[in-house]
Amino acid sequence: AKPKPAPVPAVKPSSNSGAVVEEIIARVNNEIITRTEYDKSLAQTEEETRQDCQGKCTPEQLQSELETRKKTALRDLIDQSLLAQRGKDLGISVETDVVKQLDQIRQGNKLDSLDALEKAVTSQGLNWEDFKSNIRNRILTQKVVSQEVGSHISIGESDARKYYDDHKSEFVRPEQVALREIIVNTEGKKDTELPDL
Repeated sequence: AKPKPAPVPAVKPSSNSGAVVEEIIARVNNEIITRTEYDKSLAQTEEETRQDCQGKCTPEQLQSELETRKKTALRDLIDQSLLAQRGKDLGISVETDVVKQLDQIRQGNKLDSLDALEKAVTSQGLNWEDFKSNIRNRILTQKVVSQEVGSHISIGESDARKYYDDHKSEFVRPEQVALREIIVNTEGKKDTELPDL
């Protein structure tokens, strides 16, 4: 009789085998939205809401606005993902626009280089890549909407006239004066040259 092979020892499962690395909270076509992305979006929404309400809202109004915006945070992420996917399908590249936007932010903050801007961003506790990604997504969203929606909008003259008639008060400006001064230097000129001047 042949000897039986020794039994293979059972492998004890690792204590980390069931650990959740990242929670997926939504799938948008082939893209996913993770809990981390959602939490970052909520934090950004809260910060933007506080800035928008600064000095304008009561604590109750601020809380109400926060609750309203938090309810739409996931939907906004899904919309953004769909627009980004559509941008890829259309072959829209925004990298040049991102660099221009970063440079405008740099100039607006009187910084001498993009490295200085990166340091300024990270010193405020923000992630540089997230900062650039937010700018990229915003520009891409604007371009996709402009190309996909704006190009299909046609406003006839009658519609424009109706809008004007309904909103005439918005086009009324108070009376203004445009003043212009021209100065001619007569120093060292002869009296005979003055009429020509």
